[in-house]
Amino acid sequence: MKTFDLDGRIAGWRGPVLAALLTLIAGLPGLLLLPPLDRDESRFAQATSQMLESGDYVDIRYQDEPRWKKPVGIYWMQAVAVGLTSDVENREIAPYRIPSLLGAMLAAWAVAWAGSAMLGSRVGFFGGAIMGATFLLSTEAGIAKTDAMLCGATTLAMAALARIYMATKAGERPIRPHKLLFWIGIGLSILIKGPIGFLVVALAIIALSIWDRNIKWLYRLGWGWGLPLVALMVGPWAIAITIATDGGFWREAIGGDLAPKIAGAHESHSGFPGMYLLLAPLLFFPSTLLLPAAVSTGWSRRAAAGSRGRTA
Repeated sequence: MKTFDLDGRIAGWRGPVLAALLTLIAGLPGLLLLPPLDRDESRFAQATSQMLESGDYVDIRYQDEPRWKKPVGIYWMQAVAVGLTSDVENREIAPYRIPSLLGAMLAAWAVAWAGSAMLGSRVGFFGGAIMGATFLLSTEAGIAKTDAMLCGATTLAMAALARIYMATKAGERPIRPHKLLFWIGIGLSILIKGPIGFLVVALAIIALSIWDRNIKWLYRLGWGWGLPLVALMVGPWAIAITIATDGGFWREAIGGDLAPKIAGAHESHSGFPGMYLLLAPLLFFPSTLLLPAAVSTGWSRRAAAGSRGRTA
């Protein structure tokens, strides 16, 4: 009797792709079946529909008011999804959710891709698949907002950073495609939600550098062409929106949206300290079942480069 060869089925590129497909299965029912869930999703979809109707792909509007809270990335992605799969006049919510589903799939793929290099194809595959199946990400995959795509872009940058870090620690030269994915992830995250994704990556870089007491590995990130690439991705729209709004977008996005969120609760999004930690068993189920073992294993293998990259 022939046994099922899981390791052979998930070897190489197949493991990350299968993790992404399982995420598709987990997120697709919500995308297709759920009505608009809250005011945020409705406003994102309405702003995108107005962008399609007006042909103005620079200035973001919600009804008669400017919507100067987030950069334009998610609106462009939703506009492309609607243009390819539906029509703006249909007023269907599902097409506006497609970028979120793709972002969740990208996050699962990136986890499996980096995890396979760190700990083997089996661990990488299960890590990506479990992440894609978590209650939080599979739910966000069916909501037309920034969060799932931001997760995908940021996780892509983190996964590429892990591959670069591990190659450098092994005395190898990081390959250019990994550097390209790193900078693309950074650029996409900025276009989607400003500095949030970049800050996550920056904290990981700082943590690894302090842990190793060495910053020489940072020289291998490809700064000379990576930063110009990010500027090329973000710069044209940033210049256009500055001119179109006479700088009003930045005053509202930073002073009226980002700064209040850093200072405290904003737009009724509040909670007591530790609330998300208490909700983690639900939000990240089923991955939270493995958290105690993961923490124990990570600490026992903290001297290994792969474990440090995973922890950061």
